[in-house]
This record gives sequence, structure tokens and C-alpha cells, in this order.
Amino acid sequence: MRRRALRRCPAFSSSSPAASSASKATASTPAAKVQAMLLSPPVIKPSPPPRPPPLPSPPPSPAPAAVLSPSPPPQPPPRPSPPIPMGGGGTLLGGGDCLDAQAVFDTTNMYRAWHQAAPLAWSVTLAAAAQSYALQLASQKCALIHSGAGPENLMSTIRYPKPDASCNVAVNAWYQEVNYYNFTAAQPFVDNWPKGIGHFTALVWKSATKFGCGMARADVPMPSVPGGFAGCKIVVCRYGDQANIASNLEFLKNVQPRI
Repeated sequence: MRRRALRRCPAFSSSSPAASSASKATASTPAAKVQAMLLSPPVIKPSPPPRPPPLPSPPPSPAPAAVLSPSPPPQPPPRPSPPIPMGGGGTLLGGGDCLDAQAVFDTTNMYRAWHQAAPLAWSVTLAAAAQSYALQLASQKCALIHSGAGPENLMSTIRYPKPDASCNVAVNAWYQEVNYYNFTAAQPFVDNWPKGIGHFTALVWKSATKFGCGMARADVPMPSVPGGFAGCKIVVCRYGDQANIASNLEFLKNVQPRI
């Protein structure tokens, strides 16, 4: 079997110019760069972070709620004035400012019945006069000064808390003078009058037929109480011209013992 001879390219000698040129080509700059790029890790520049998505637009502000000012509650209707009580004979117990005029009327006539005296009728005229005088005395810090206009009973009080507008307390206080009256005295007027029993005797005076009362109040300075003011009250009752006649005989006839 015939063998073919292999042809080989002639080798270049190192001394030949071609070899020298090939050697230079192997060590040339482009080759070094390739080698350096293979040996050095690649420099990777990170990409900039993604920009955050834009903030969502705030929802539109709701329209401010209308501030409604509630209408004030309806005022209750004014309380009707209490009816003026009736006195004897259907007479209205008017003329004065006693809050408890009916009690004054009833209590007065109860005490009179105890002492054998007929009931008194209420006089609007006497009550109005008593009221006018009570206002006058209230302006003087409820001073106890008799008017001289006829038989009248007075009661004054100064207190804190301020007194109310009642008057019957005066009637009850006046009656307590009965404890000092001597119904068996030889000289009923002379012996009893100095004891200060005139309120009681005017209250039960037998021949009296009518009466009327008034009341007034005022502030009175009193530094020791809160606010610096107490209150005074003056009660005035008038009994026409038939009471406390300064005579032993009249007292004997008109001031009877309790039955």
C-alpha cells in the first residue's frame, strides 16, 4: 500500500525576520489587552434604582359639613298666675303681695273663732293700703314703725337665706301673745297693755269686721354671709277702725277667753 507523504509547512526560524515578526505579533498590545480582560473581573456599573412611582394624588377634600346651629328649644309657655283666693263673702284676697293670703285669711278667722269672735271679711282696700306701707318700710330695712292710720299689726324679720313671700308666719307669731294676756284682770286694758299683747288683741277683737294684709322684702347688707347681703321681710295687716280701743270696758267686751 502506497503511503502519501504529508506535506508540512516549513517552520520559521527564530532568527528569520518572519519569525521575529510573528513573535512580536504574539506579544503585541491587542493580545495583552485580551489577556487582561480575561483575567480581570468585569466592572459592572449598577443601573440606577428605579424611580419610585409618583405619590397618588390626595383624594379631594370633602366639602366641609355645614355647621348647623340648633335652634333653641321652644320656651315653655309662661306659667299662669295663681288664682287669687277668695275671702269671706266671695271677695278676692287681692290688694297685697302675700303669697299665702288664703292661709292668712283662714288662720286669722280660726283664732277668732277660738275667742268667740265672728270671722273677718277680706278688704282689698285695706290690703292695698297695707301693701303700700309695707313697701315703704321695706325701703327702710323693714323697720317696725306704725303708720298711725288705724289698728295694724307689723312683723319684721331679717335673715339669710333671704325670707320668702309668705305672711301666715306673722299671724301665728302674733297669736302667741295670748300667753301673756290675763283674761281675769280687774282692768283688762290697764293691766294687760304693758305686757305687749296688742297684736293678739287686734287679731281677735270681737267687733272688728274686716282686714287686709300686705308684704314686702328688701336686701340688707350683711358682710358675714355669702354675697354680703341678707334679706328682710315686713308683713303689715290692718283691721279697719275697730280694734284695740284704749278702754278697760272695750277690752272686756272684745277680748274673750278661748272656748
